[in-house]
Amino acid sequence: MNARLLKYPVLLLLLTVGLLPAQTAHAVDPRTSRHAADFQTQVLPLLTRLGCNSGACHGAAAGRGEFRLSLFAADPDADLHAITVERHSRRINLARPERSLLLKKALGQLNHGGGQILEPTSSETQLLLDWIRNGATSSATRTSCTLQITPPDFHAAHVPASTPLQITATFSDGSSLDVTQFCRITSTDTSAVTVSDDNVATILRPGQHHIIIRYLDQTQMLRLQSPFSSVPPASTPSSALDLIDQHVQLTLHQLGLPAAAPATSEVWIRRLYLQLSGTLPVPSMVLQLAANDTPDLRRRMIDDLFNSPAFTDYWTLQLAQLLQLHSLPNEPEAFTASAEWLRQAVAADQPLDEIVRQILLANGDSHTNGAAGFSRMTADARSQAELVGQAFAGISLGCANCHNHPLDRWTQDDFHGFAAIFAPIDRGRIVRFTGRGDVTNLRTSEPAAPRIPGLQYLDRKGDHRAAVAAWLTSGTSPPLAQNLVNRLWKHLFGQGLIEPVNDLSLTNPATHPELLQALTSELIRDHWSLRSILRKMVLSEAWGRSSVKPGTITSNPSPEAALHTAEIRFLARRCVLPMPPGILADAVADVLGVPLELSPQTAVRAVHVLDPARPAADLDVLGRCRRINGCVLSNPQTELPLAAQLHLLNGSLINSRITAPTSRLQQMLLAGQTDSEIITCCTLHALSRIPTPAELLTWQQQLSSNNPAERRQQLEDFFWSLLNSQEFRSIP
Repeated sequence: MNARLLKYPVLLLLLTVGLLPAQTAHAVDPRTSRHAADFQTQVLPLLTRLGCNSGACHGAAAGRGEFRLSLFAADPDADLHAITVERHSRRINLARPERSLLLKKALGQLNHGGGQILEPTSSETQLLLDWIRNGATSSATRTSCTLQITPPDFHAAHVPASTPLQITATFSDGSSLDVTQFCRITSTDTSAVTVSDDNVATILRPGQHHIIIRYLDQTQMLRLQSPFSSVPPASTPSSALDLIDQHVQLTLHQLGLPAAAPATSEVWIRRLYLQLSGTLPVPSMVLQLAANDTPDLRRRMIDDLFNSPAFTDYWTLQLAQLLQLHSLPNEPEAFTASAEWLRQAVAADQPLDEIVRQILLANGDSHTNGAAGFSRMTADARSQAELVGQAFAGISLGCANCHNHPLDRWTQDDFHGFAAIFAPIDRGRIVRFTGRGDVTNLRTSEPAAPRIPGLQYLDRKGDHRAAVAAWLTSGTSPPLAQNLVNRLWKHLFGQGLIEPVNDLSLTNPATHPELLQALTSELIRDHWSLRSILRKMVLSEAWGRSSVKPGTITSNPSPEAALHTAEIRFLARRCVLPMPPGILADAVADVLGVPLELSPQTAVRAVHVLDPARPAADLDVLGRCRRINGCVLSNPQTELPLAAQLHLLNGSLINSRITAPTSRLQQMLLAGQTDSEIITCCTLHALSRIPTPAELLTWQQQLSSNNPAERRQQLEDFFWSLLNSQEFRSIP
């Protein structure tokens, strides 16, 4: 008896009653029959193109209408079983293929939640009929290997502009096939790019846009560009530019976006200090750079910052937030050990890959071994797998818990297999590998086999944390390097080369993919040095640009909002960023000359407060994130909460410190300084610049009282308005 008949009882039944000739139960080789349709390379991709196995339809975790398909055809065997065997094989009619439930639903001949999605005379309908007539089987003779998209990129001089698409698949047996009609092609923004039923892509507005192309397990992005101006703003990038600016300038040239002028020296040094050390520049440094702004002086200032305790404090906080370090109940020693270990690593510029490797492999007493504390930041193996994926690789594996990731290549086997690596870890005070414990794969209801996501299965026994470290840090473009580069870029520019930064997925393209790859290589070449990669970024023209809008674009016009977004996104000019709560609190204390109240935590500066699980008085009123997880791995807030803004206006953080006898203002009044001296000094401290003549004149006119008490009140109002200005609360 043919084994295939035993697998599909409907075939055996039809043969038995004589309704089907025996030869039709055998698969027809799709390479030798012009009528045969291949299930795996044609039928399943067609269902994907039609949206049948999407998350909104039968690809949902529970399916639709008692019919469940794997998401985007991730499990061909299960899909074949669902179509041909489930529900007593009622979905396929081998005796009368045209009466198959699969077809009648799609043709709208029976009630169908998705409506009619096929026309009776279409080539898609004919393909499904051919497949059913040939036995509704799967030959599984070849699988997809690579896709070639024509054109590989599309650049149009004007909009609207169209291009036909052709996608060729090269299979594992060496054969090739035009699979354009079987691909699911979707626009990431239908207001910018549309794709017609006959596979023609049309750009509707200027900018850089993408379409997603899916075929079997392959997903690729096609980039489409059209300039905002028909006249390029400048010549092609000079070879004299550094690595970053060559890539940025090329993209600006292609998009017809003029670059903004360089920021002033006062803006540049304020930006540098706030983003590298979380502090305001001292007035003497501001005046020194304004008087003699040279590349050598800028480099010396950067190096001085790298060697300062403020830099170490600030980047210890950044890494602690990334690692989600927090105190554990009744075990302050564990957090103290982790914080001190991390601080020493930052101070020594320890290679970032080595820091991550030590964290992943650490065993021992977490009260003395700071690296071991990371394994205790999550409660179970799945949580640790998700944190490792997000923090170290920038990927959201947790989306594959209940079903395969809808927008990326991660499967349930990837997520549960990755979690299985961490299941044997004892997360008590003594962190150690026990060799016991597993994770249930929700797809199979069996213990998950340990697996490096997207790569390989591992032995069921053994400590595989070293394999995780190797996956993250090895190769020409290791996930850790790309993730760290993207996060550092976001810190300095306000947006990652890929946004959001914890979604480095196949369907989330970078604004400058070649630049991301180049910086990834630079980080590795520089031995994973945090200081080296930051130095390259802050010395670039792109980072040093003004936030002031460049010249007006008159050709190839587009909506002003779209143009503004493009200028920021593609780095034609800088984005003004709000100060995070910790930096703002420290800046207020610095300008006023009165220290913060951070009890019960023992800290001098707000950036010394590493533990989100414990309160810190003045810092909490500004709305710092107190959640143990989710603050850094998701996009941070763009503005202070309303309660924090009201507190700055009326609360004690500013008001009580202005009037404190030890405040900067009260000391200057006590020293008998003039209005002009006070205005200039306070503006220089708060805004990192001297007031303009018009500003100075305006304030002198406002501060015209001869009554000492009234003059004091007016100067306090001046100081209050200075610290509540948008300029003070922003990183320019």
